[in-house]
Amino acid sequence: MELLLAFYSPGPSEQSTIQSILLIAQKIIIRQNGRPGQEIEEQISAEMPAFWLKERRHHRSLTAHGESLEDVLPSILDYARYYYQVIFQEMAQGERKQLQHRFRSLVRGCEAVCRERLHETSEYKNGD
Repeated sequence: MELLLAFYSPGPSEQSTIQSILLIAQKIIIRQNGRPGQEIEEQISAEMPAFWLKERRHHRSLTAHGESLEDVLPSILDYARYYYQVIFQEMAQGERKQLQHRFRSLVRGCEAVCRERLHETSEYKNGD
């Protein structure tokens, strides 16, 4: 989640966007059956900047962190690598069906982390 939060974080009313961003990587993995892992990571890395740019246009820096795409590209590449290697290869054991099966749990976990971060941020801003 840290890697994702380095370039993107939804606002308090945008929890469903977490599912959308996680789904980008999942769909790529599922569609790229038989492709080498490096190609899948590259495809995830290629799709994420489009999402970041769209968020930047719609919500400015409220959700899309960084001054420019070049600033966040290393974080996007780290996220793509992590999603493929840790979430897919390790957690889902390289099985696309396992990835689909565990997706809802992944989304709920990420949403919980985002809610906690938003709570911590609001407490910090309020001086509590």
